[in-house]
Amino acid sequence: GERDTRRAPVPMDPGFTLTPEDIKEEPTADMIKEYRSLIGSIGFAAISCRFDISYAVSTLSRHLMRPNKKVIHEARRVVRYLRDTRDFCIRWSSSPEYVAEEMHNVAWGAVDASYAACPLTRRSHGGWLVFMNGGAISWKSGLQPLVTMSSCEAEFVSLCNLILEVRYIRMLLEELGHAQGDSTLIWEDNKATILIAEGESSSAGRAKHIDVRFKKVAESVRDGTVRVRYVPTDWNYADIMTKP
Repeated sequence: GERDTRRAPVPMDPGFTLTPEDIKEEPTADMIKEYRSLIGSIGFAAISCRFDISYAVSTLSRHLMRPNKKVIHEARRVVRYLRDTRDFCIRWSSSPEYVAEEMHNVAWGAVDASYAACPLTRRSHGGWLVFMNGGAISWKSGLQPLVTMSSCEAEFVSLCNLILEVRYIRMLLEELGHAQGDSTLIWEDNKATILIAEGESSSAGRAKHIDVRFKKVAESVRDGTVRVRYVPTDWNYADIMTKP
């Protein structure tokens, strides 16, 4: 067919939503086959090196069993985006020209959450990125496993997930001979979440219902594994993991 020359400046439409009518659409066998092929291809890219499409893949892969014309259109858009940005790559360097000496072989992360992002389940979408030597080394974007009651709680759940990853990465780096001498810096854009994580604000109030397993956040701050610092949303690296 004729080549589609439209450029896709972002992986998916920022205003993308599905209506009940879209979901009711009966897919044909060809639609299912094409959609699974598209998601398989862009999913591999998202896992291996293209963290910038992680949100799109997470959102679109929820409809593998029952695709519709709208999600197929968005999956094709992701492919066009990858085509237009095929020179994008992750670069790591230990050169002082690119990485400050004090950050050489030092991991750090950023975390974010989009409260009640899914209009169907009202679950929040969380995501994080871990960097070292100038490039991303680990990332995740996906719906949270529970319905949170506030943006603070949604951010707290994402922060907990990132901290579990950070603890693993710190152990791995130690085995590789790059033990982290200081606590791992995590950037977070919700001040209330930081206050609760650091124990500066009592969690017995509006956050008292937060499951005990997420108290690992406070423990990790106390034992010096991580330190959480505020960054404005516009400068939060992990914002790309929770929005189109």
